[in-house]
Amino acid sequence: MAEPPVEDEGEEAAQTQPKQESTHQATVAAKNLAILKARSFDVTFEVGDEYEVIETIGTGAYGVVSSARRKDTGV
Repeated sequence: MAEPPVEDEGEEAAQTQPKQESTHQATVAAKNLAILKARSFDVTFEVGDEYEVIETIGTGAYGVVSSARRKDTGV
């Protein structure tokens, strides 16, 4: 009776290592992106005396978006 082929453990370990590295890199990238997004809301806007900044709404490719109202009209 023939014996089943034996797989080389070195080949299997070599195949799983790149998968682990790419998973680790994706995890690190996701953490860095989360930190960057959280810190992007810490922006202070200089809008002059006419406006009052209400809140930061979000971020985009060109910067941070915030809502504001005119102090004299309240709008």
